[in-house]
Amino acid sequence: MDTVSATFRVHTELLESPGKCSRLSPLQLGVGEEGGSRDAREAELKLLELNSSGSASNRIVAPAGINGDNDYSGSLSCFYGFFIVYTNEIEDKENKKKTIYFQYLMNAYSEIKITNDMSNANIDPKEQEAMSLWEAPDKDGGDKPPPPLTNTSALIRLYERVVILEQRNREQDIVISNMSKQLSALTVAKRKQNNEMLLRYCMGNYIWRIDNFKARLDAMLKDHSKMLYSPGFYTSPNGYRFCVRLNISPQNPLCFALHAHLMKTEYDECLEWPFNGRISFAMVNQYEPDLTQRDTMMSNSNLIAFRRPTAEICLRGFGYTEYAVVSDVVRNGFVKDDSLVFRVHIKCV
Repeated sequence: MDTVSATFRVHTELLESPGKCSRLSPLQLGVGEEGGSRDAREAELKLLELNSSGSASNRIVAPAGINGDNDYSGSLSCFYGFFIVYTNEIEDKENKKKTIYFQYLMNAYSEIKITNDMSNANIDPKEQEAMSLWEAPDKDGGDKPPPPLTNTSALIRLYERVVILEQRNREQDIVISNMSKQLSALTVAKRKQNNEMLLRYCMGNYIWRIDNFKARLDAMLKDHSKMLYSPGFYTSPNGYRFCVRLNISPQNPLCFALHAHLMKTEYDECLEWPFNGRISFAMVNQYEPDLTQRDTMMSNSNLIAFRRPTAEICLRGFGYTEYAVVSDVVRNGFVKDDSLVFRVHIKCV
């Protein structure tokens, strides 16, 4: 049994029976000449000095019920032993608290480090470059240790990262804008291609819908030289190509003129000239289909209009100079939703 344990046991006995201290041997008290501990004797001398030099409030007083010169030394040793044990217990508690705090800090640091490692794994090289500040190289050529992270450097890194993200966002906006333009262009090209396919494979049956008819009619009435042309359509995929023209009649400004014109194609050298066939027009009455105006005419091989065209559109057309009265077309149900519809059929004979 060591001295501290023996002293703690002695103090416990004193608390239970204060008068028992006079019956304890010097070996039990730890202050005997031969059996006592050196640390205990030194501690006893220090206590004597404290009691002799300290103030009344700082003095260590022997436990109550212990009297006599012979018991004084033993009682001081007992009390100082309790004082040492009590001090050790306080230090142990403080050390335990420090250990717990240190463990908490280590756990928090480990968690933060793991989180940073996981987040850094998802950051691309540009962001990692933005998060690391550039430092001027050392003049001596040695590696300069990285400066400690401060609030200013953290804000700078955060600002650089925001700039990188904004730049990337801007680049993505530009990419999306370019892709939208390309998609719009592809949509227009696809629609045009579909229209061309319809025109090429319509086999001479074409429906011409004139939208925004009222505004176009007003423009033609103000300027008789203005004319409306339909898209070019084919009698067969590699056959003749025609278009239809509508305008105010030069002979009678109150009437429409309607003509068919031949157009150049890439297969004209393979076709037979002049064109020989039948041309039919039908101005559709959109409210009463039975009142649709229908007209048919046969080609004339002696006319320039049916010879091989030398321009994109043959200057001579074939049709009617006074096809219909303008007021009748507007009032008699041919115009619906500001649209006028013609059905054209051209067939080779």
